[in-house]
Amino acid sequence: MKRNIHKKLARFIRTFALFSILSALIFSYSAPLTAYADNGTAICSAQTNAGNNIGVCINRIYVISLALGGTLSVLIIVIAGYLYMQGGEGAKTGKNMLTSAITGLVILFGTYIFLNTINPDLTAISGYTLQDLSCTGAGSSAGQNSCTLPSGSASSCSPITDPNSPISVTNLQSGCFGSNAQNASIIANAESSNNASAAGDICTENGQNNPVSFGYFQINISANNVNGLKCTTAFDRSASGSSSLGGGKFNCAVTNQNLYNQCKTAALNPSTNISAACSLSNNGSSFSKWSTHTTCNIN
Repeated sequence: MKRNIHKKLARFIRTFALFSILSALIFSYSAPLTAYADNGTAICSAQTNAGNNIGVCINRIYVISLALGGTLSVLIIVIAGYLYMQGGEGAKTGKNMLTSAITGLVILFGTYIFLNTINPDLTAISGYTLQDLSCTGAGSSAGQNSCTLPSGSASSCSPITDPNSPISVTNLQSGCFGSNAQNASIIANAESSNNASAAGDICTENGQNNPVSFGYFQINISANNVNGLKCTTAFDRSASGSSSLGGGKFNCAVTNQNLYNQCKTAALNPSTNISAACSLSNNGSSFSKWSTHTTCNIN
């Protein structure tokens, strides 16, 4: 009789200890559930700056799935522990449930830990932002409604009309782009949102975080020489094509920091940037080297 009591007590202690450890683990992963609720942030939303990025949305769903899956596993473990303490057939059933729950937890969290250890980018999805439409007019007849994407997005396909901007249609027309000035202005606006200091496309090899595309036309100095500088030799490989890691990140590295800095300065200079774009596009006759030419339906 005493031996049975001791066995049940030992089972209870082991189960309680396991439950305590797992509860602490799950609680740490359950934090997002209360965090999103407390600060009023939607898990996924079409509202600007409120999780409208598809990558952010998927990541949040994944984290919450971990929390819910872990919480469910703990509940199963509690039930399994209770059955296990009963002995007999109940103990056998409880043991099977316990094994299944722990296996599920190992798969649930082990996969994330494994992928995150290999490459943190494998557990993070970025880019693909959902943009809000700005519409004016009313009615259902064709031509009565006008909707445009917000400026500042890569899909803002509209020319710059501000005469103070170097990439306005008027200013570009008086330069090398000539009759192709409107298309050039659209591409520049789509690439940089009329921001002369815009920088994108990141080289991340060896822990670096160096942007390679600069200025109004986002001239990629890892793939193009600028202002007489052999910029491509400042990198081990260009930030393009097969070196892409997704999300604007590339498997490349700066190997000549001094040359990189010179090329960066040159590419950020508005006149040099526009001149480089003019050369790369053959005076605006072809913008195929810019990804936004497809988005904006420009050859």
